[in-house]
Amino acid sequence: MPLTLTVLPIALLMGAPASTGRTASASDSLQQALYGIPREATVRELLESPADFEGRAVKVRGRLARAAERGQFRLETEGGPLALDPVATIAARVRAGAPRWIGQDVELVGVFLRDRAVEDAAAERKFLLRFWQYAAPTPPPATSPDVPRLSLQQLVYDGGKSDGKTVKVVGQFRGSNLRGDLPPATRRGTQDWVLKDDFYAVWITGRTASGEGFALDPLSLADQENWVEVIGRPVTRQGITYLEAQRVSLTEPPDGAAAFSAPAHQALASVAPAIVFTLPVNGEDGAPADVRLVVQFNKSMDSASFTGRVRLRPVDASEGPEEIKIAYDENKHALVVEPSRPLPPGRELVLELMDGIIDVHGRALSGGTGASLEAVRFRVGG
Repeated sequence: MPLTLTVLPIALLMGAPASTGRTASASDSLQQALYGIPREATVRELLESPADFEGRAVKVRGRLARAAERGQFRLETEGGPLALDPVATIAARVRAGAPRWIGQDVELVGVFLRDRAVEDAAAERKFLLRFWQYAAPTPPPATSPDVPRLSLQQLVYDGGKSDGKTVKVVGQFRGSNLRGDLPPATRRGTQDWVLKDDFYAVWITGRTASGEGFALDPLSLADQENWVEVIGRPVTRQGITYLEAQRVSLTEPPDGAAAFSAPAHQALASVAPAIVFTLPVNGEDGAPADVRLVVQFNKSMDSASFTGRVRLRPVDASEGPEEIKIAYDENKHALVVEPSRPLPPGRELVLELMDGIIDVHGRALSGGTGASLEAVRFRVGG
C-alpha cells in the first residue's frame, strides 16, 4: 500500500543536505526510504510518461538555464524544459552557485512532482524536480586571505592563545542558538549566531551569516544544514570563544563532518524521547520486499546507542532476526533500517528497539524497564 506524500511529516519532506561528490550518508538512506533508489532518466522520459515517475526519486542531466520567474532556474534538454526546486536545506548554496552554472551541464537527484502551484492544465510547467543533490561545475577557488586555518576544537581549547589574531574556521551554521549548543546567557548581542563542528561551538559576532549571493536565516532550521567559512579574530571571555567575523562565505560540508547535538543544558533535556512517525505505518499490509524502515523521534538521539539494539524479526518467531544495516540522520532525528536482503512475501515482521537506546541527554527511550519497544509491525506484500 503506497503512501502519498501528504502523509509524510514536514521535517522529512524538507530533504537533506547534499553536494557535489559526496558519498552515501544517513540522509541518502532516508531519501531512498521515502522515494526509492534514484532511477536514471531523461527529461523527455519524465515529461512523456509522468505517471511512471511521479513521486519517485530520479537522476537527470541537462543544461542549467534561468526560468521566467525571478530567481528560479530550469533544466534545458532535448526533451524540453523542466522546472527546478531545490529543497530548503540546500537552497542557499544553490542560489549562490547557480548563476555561475548557467549554460553548463549539471546532474541532479531529486523527486519528480506535479507542480501544485500551476492551476492551468494547459500550462507548460506542470511538473518540477525537487532536488536534494547536485553535481555542478566546480567554480574557480575564491581568493582567500592567507590566514591560518584552525579547527573549532583547536580554537575552543587553545586557551585564548589565538585572541586578536586573524584566523579561518569552518563549521555548520547553527543560527541563533536554537539547538542550545551554547549557554544562552553567554550570548553578547542579539545578532550573534553559532558556528559548530563536532562537539565544539563558538559565537560569531559582528557580521550576519551572509555574503555574495546568500543570506542565512538565524531562525531557520533548514538553513542550519549549511556549512560556512568564517575569517575573523577570536576573543575569549570566561572560557567562551567569540569570533569577531570579517568575512563569511558558504562552503561544501566536509566529508564525514557533523555537528553533534546540544549538551544537557538545553531545555529539551527534560523532554523524554519518543517515536513520532514510522515508515511503513504501523499495521501496514503490503510493504515492498525491498522496504527501508524509518523511525523518526521527537528529539536528538545518541546514535551510538542504536548499535546492537535494533532488531527486525518475524512475528511468528519461526526464524531468527533479519540481518540489517542502520543509519541515523541527526538533522531529521530519523533512524533508517535497511534489511540486507529482500523480505519474504507475506511475512509479518516487527521492528524492535531494545532497552538501552537513549537520547543525547541520557534519557532512555523505553524507560529503562529492560523490555524492548515495538516501533512498527507490518506485512510484506506478495
